[in-house]
Amino acid sequence: MRLLLPIAAIAWILAVLPAWARGDSSSVDEADRLIDRGLTLREQGEDAAALELFERANLRSPSPRALAQVALAEQALGRWVDAEDHLRAALGAAQDAWIAGHRLALDKALDIIEHRLGHLEVTGGVPGAEVLLDGHPIARLPMAVPVRAVVGTAVVEVRAPGHLPVKRPV
Repeated sequence: MRLLLPIAAIAWILAVLPAWARGDSSSVDEADRLIDRGLTLREQGEDAAALELFERANLRSPSPRALAQVALAEQALGRWVDAEDHLRAALGAAQDAWIAGHRLALDKALDIIEHRLGHLEVTGGVPGAEVLLDGHPIARLPMAVPVRAVVGTAVVEVRAPGHLPVKRPV
């Protein structure tokens, strides 16, 4: 009976520890293979397919490298807001060896991404009104902070029950 508790405790610890902490390199190895295949696809101009592999790699074994690859594929696809979010998160792991080794290129990519984005803020209106950008919900009024948006022309719509919706190109 005494042996069951330690075995159960060990099993629980192994179940909750990340794969890398357990010394289980199969998840990390699979993530590396997915990233390598994704890089090959990027070289072939298959950015959407590469993005799927990078996302799978990051789910399998989250890492700053995988997240940076997700961001770079999103950049190639013109998904600027997501690319900025993911690249900033990856760069936040400044102590990571891969990030440190690629810092210059990643900073340059972030600069390119940032030049494609601006801030959008809607003031006034009915509290609780929904704010949409090109048909996609982005906030409720009053907006706590401006949201990142792709630079260029877009349609902002504000709507609230019992009120006429307002649509404006910006």
